Amino acid sequence: MSKTYRVEGRQIAYILRGLFIIIGLAIYFSIPGLHWGFFFGILIASVIVAEILGAAWTRKRRKKKNIAISRRIKRQVTQYQGDQPRAVGAMRSY
Repeated sequence: MSKTYRVEGRQIAYILRGLFIIIGLAIYFSIPGLHWGFFFGILIASVIVAEILGAAWTRKRRKKKNIAISRRIKRQVTQYQGDQPRAVGAMRSY
């Protein structure tokens, strides 16, 4: 999809912003007699909600990647420790 999580989050935000604006305007124009302030309120709320969801998406993806990396590192460390003999107090002399 994208090269970075930030760009991916921005793309998600753009898609959601468009969807929310279309849905909000459809609701605004389907209800006759609404004040014009609702029009701008719907637009602003759509942008804000889309940005929050895009940021949440990015945070979730980064956290998921960090958990996967830490698990892989733990697995490698435990495998490495399992292969080596563990003598207490043993030191090499050169």
